[in-house]
Amino acid sequence: MRAFYLPDSAKLGFVKGGVKQQFAGKQKLYANLVQFKDELKGTSGYYGLGFEASPNKKVSLYGHLERENGKHYTKEIEVMLGLRYKF
Repeated sequence: MRAFYLPDSAKLGFVKGGVKQQFAGKQKLYANLVQFKDELKGTSGYYGLGFEASPNKKVSLYGHLERENGKHYTKEIEVMLGLRYKF
């Protein structure tokens, strides 16, 4: 993960990326007496970007976008936004 401090010292932007290796191979899952099979063995890469900002000492905002791609697996764009308040 690489962080970038934006002009206002209370703001932070970041870029992240990496590689995951799945060794499990074939998997079976049973849910409500229905069997699901999957082959996840392989390598995938993930990448994303995000931010965190603190407009004042009690409130901070954060968010990120992330995606992952591999031979047997693709995660669509994940978006997370949040607000923190300190009592």
